[in-house]
Amino acid sequence: MPDRLYSLAYLSRLQVPDSRAALRAGILDILAVSRANNLRLGITGVLLFCRAGFAQVLEGNNTAIQRVFGAIRQDSRHRDVTLLNEQAISERSFGEWAMAYVEPPDDRGDALDLGEAGVVTLERVGTSLEAQRIIGSLRAQMAVMLCGRSADRMPEELSGL
Repeated sequence: MPDRLYSLAYLSRLQVPDSRAALRAGILDILAVSRANNLRLGITGVLLFCRAGFAQVLEGNNTAIQRVFGAIRQDSRHRDVTLLNEQAISERSFGEWAMAYVEPPDDRGDALDLGEAGVVTLERVGTSLEAQRIIGSLRAQMAVMLCGRSADRMPEELSGL
């Protein structure tokens, strides 16, 4: 019997590189390696970034997701890895993306302008309401836990989550 379809979401703090160029190169490397591994393992998902860390959703069979999440926990680029949610799902929310990357809103200068590296608009990543809800929720949690915003000072688009 094949593994069921699962979704796993986590936050992690970024081991801060010395420069914006090093940060950009590090994220490009994460995307390239993640996309290759995820294609091989049948995993889809989305990666979000703010200056202090990442939020990511992985979707696929549980065995593959646990393998990738274990590697993330051991990756020196991540610290304080926090599991947010892990559950069986009936369908993928990010099925078109081996690893989509959504730039942060540039209201604090966090956007890295990765150009042709597969950065996609929020509208392209998740056309379903569920994908939009997941991304909005992750952004809200990132704002509070990683990027130093308090819940009462969140941008208006996140206040209803």
